Amino acid sequence: MSPLPLPSHVHYELLLQLLEQQTAFAANQQPQLREQVQQLIYSLRKALTQQKQIENTCEQFRVPVEYRWSINLLEQDSEPTRVPTREPIKATIPESSRELTRESVLDSNRDSEKSELGGVH
Repeated sequence: MSPLPLPSHVHYELLLQLLEQQTAFAANQQPQLREQVQQLIYSLRKALTQQKQIENTCEQFRVPVEYRWSINLLEQDSEPTRVPTREPIKATIPESSRELTRESVLDSNRDSEKSELGGVH
């Protein structure tokens, strides 16, 4: 059975920290806005709790779970006997552009070294 994709818990934690530490503080002077922010925080906590319930059910029925950091992932077919690994989509750069890019990086590195050394090698 293929793993059940679920968001990483870090996503919830980051959103909650932002909302609790910054958004709630900024909305504190507006009672209606403050109430909406509190409801959003409550909804996120509830969503995390519900996800944990799904994870427990998966564990109980031996369904593998795969935590995702992004939806922009591709399956790799390199090893068909393994569960497919996921990796970010990579942009395809024409070969001529790659050379230009490498040369630009090398030139940029040389320029920064010169400026750090005052133009003296």
